[in-house]
Amino acid sequence: VLVASGGVSKEVSPILRLAAAPLAEFTLPLAKLPITRFMGQAALQFLKLVGHDLGRDAEEVMRVFDGMPDGESAFAFTRTLRSVVDWQGQLVTMLDRTYLVGDAPVMLMWGEHDAIIPVEHAYQAHAAIPSSRLELYPEAGHFPHHTDPLRFVADLVDFIEETKPATHRPEEWRRRLQTGSAVVAVPAATA
Repeated sequence: VLVASGGVSKEVSPILRLAAAPLAEFTLPLAKLPITRFMGQAALQFLKLVGHDLGRDAEEVMRVFDGMPDGESAFAFTRTLRSVVDWQGQLVTMLDRTYLVGDAPVMLMWGEHDAIIPVEHAYQAHAAIPSSRLELYPEAGHFPHHTDPLRFVADLVDFIEETKPATHRPEEWRRRLQTGSAVVAVPAATA
């Protein structure tokens, strides 16, 4: 189950690009200063007032900022983020690895107004994994589980109850990794 998951395509929010910028580990603590926090809250409330998608998630975004790490944790956070995001966007995407999914059940859950990871990524992932199930939340931003928790849980329970689990076959994984394909080649002698 992927919920508004990053890593689908190169496009990411400017917020993530800034967090991955050089020296961000030194500027991230500024987000916790009272004046910066006040300005951030005011900006998010303004975005909410004018109907911008990021404003839908104002409370959750502030929770994320409040939980931003300090000290060594800030260095670890930015180092990890920089391994997949830079000023140009996402460096690594899942689109060139979807063949590994094979017959594993996948559900994508996304808010139609996600300002952090655009809903277009949900459509791209769904197209790349044809057997996936896509659940869109019309009123949600990046946190569909907060916007519509009852439906979210119902969709999740339904997926678990209605979906046959995948089986792990190491030889199949090995073959996929070696060939870069999920297509099973049938030898000519047995075809």
